[in-house]
Amino acid sequence: MNEFHAGLRNATPLPEMSGSVKREDVFTRYRKHTLFVLDNLEKIADKYESPKFVFVHIEIPHPPFVFGPEGESVQLESRFNDHDGNWLVSRGRLTVEQYHKHYRDQIIFLNNRMKRVINGILDKSRRPPVMLILGDHGPRSRLVWESAEMTDVKECLTMLNAYYLPEGGAKLLYPGISPVNSFRVVFNHYFGANLELLPDRSYFSTAKYLYKFYDVTDRIRKDGTKSK
Repeated sequence: MNEFHAGLRNATPLPEMSGSVKREDVFTRYRKHTLFVLDNLEKIADKYESPKFVFVHIEIPHPPFVFGPEGESVQLESRFNDHDGNWLVSRGRLTVEQYHKHYRDQIIFLNNRMKRVINGILDKSRRPPVMLILGDHGPRSRLVWESAEMTDVKECLTMLNAYYLPEGGAKLLYPGISPVNSFRVVFNHYFGANLELLPDRSYFSTAKYLYKFYDVTDRIRKDGTKSK
């Protein structure tokens, strides 16, 4: 059963009614899936002789919070979901302080594991690899899913952008670069593409109107960084 099946099941009374379906199984499976990716990612570097493009999406440190700082099991929720923001920081669930603690714990665990992964890839690669480590968003502890005005968009949309670009690629990076241009820079420099760079803008949408985008770039770039 994958995460879609788990989410579909959790939208029904079945977890409460069926003693044969253990709710913790979903969390265990989620932890095992994450560990499998981290354990095998570095091995890809020397598994195949041909050049390779590898895309990996690791959902932590995003909720659900399932890892402690040493990788130990954590289970805060009775039902498996990936709610964050005010859908998780609410009365009877988690306080902002608790959210920060568990988010930070997962980051500590993930950072330590990613150091091993990166060093493993560098050691096993026959030629210097190109690596991008991009967060899809920030912690989102102060996200209000129903309102762009009430959301701390800087905390929500400020995220990690880390690059390993050998052979002169790093010179093409610039302050304020966002993921919309990350691969364009890589493809232009390493593969001879001629992709035009797009404006580095940040947008927010509410849960109710997912495709109604609010440009919040100026609220995020309070330090005066200009978008290209």
